[in-house]
Amino acid sequence: MMDEEGTATTTNNNTEPSAEATALSASSDQELRVPCYCEENVWRLAYRKLQQSQAAKTEQAYFAVFVSNPSKCVCFFRQKANSNPLKPIFWDYHVLLLEQQKNSTTGGESLIWDIDSYLSYPCPLAHYLDRAFPGPQQFDKEDLAKIAPYFRVVPVETFLRYFSSDRSHMWDAVKQQWMATPPTYRCIQGASHKAKAANDDDDKSQNKASSNLMTYMDMTQKLDDPIFGSVLTRQELEERFLSA
Repeated sequence: MMDEEGTATTTNNNTEPSAEATALSASSDQELRVPCYCEENVWRLAYRKLQQSQAAKTEQAYFAVFVSNPSKCVCFFRQKANSNPLKPIFWDYHVLLLEQQKNSTTGGESLIWDIDSYLSYPCPLAHYLDRAFPGPQQFDKEDLAKIAPYFRVVPVETFLRYFSSDRSHMWDAVKQQWMATPPTYRCIQGASHKAKAANDDDDKSQNKASSNLMTYMDMTQKLDDPIFGSVLTRQELEERFLSA
């Protein structure tokens, strides 16, 4: 629905399935993919993986990884949004699931789960970084600096608890239409939204969805945050997850 200014104001419809339910009912990870809603894809994928690992009693750590930069322009290769995997595509942001396997002998392997990528699924982190992002053979040094990725890394337990999106970033207020068809399940609403709604006497306000997506996308704040994680350069990401 829209407010008086034509801005999308999403409300949750209790007749629609929840994100949690659809995460578990999907026949495969690939079925979770809703194009242009990568943050929700990763939320449901993370929920699904945690449930599976708990059932199998396996040990690994998962992280939601928001990829962007201060200019909101990151170059990716091998993305399904481009019919040619060798042609670049420029995103304002993208979201990945990172798995850090635990192994007392080798320290474990780090893997990327990206259902929007042509690369292997899952893909070893080092291979993903080399193949998904451009190097000096594609762009000169000055241009590379402008499109270099930053990585906001958030433990999935925290991400699952606090992330909220009302999908308003995908609403074109001028054309009065969605830029991409939204998911058919209810909006994901985290703990902070639920706490506010519980203290709100207005029924309409309680049902209205909220969003903190833009905070996750902000790569200018690099300090560790208990809710929004920390922002790393590529080198810092490699040092944290690829160092033996």
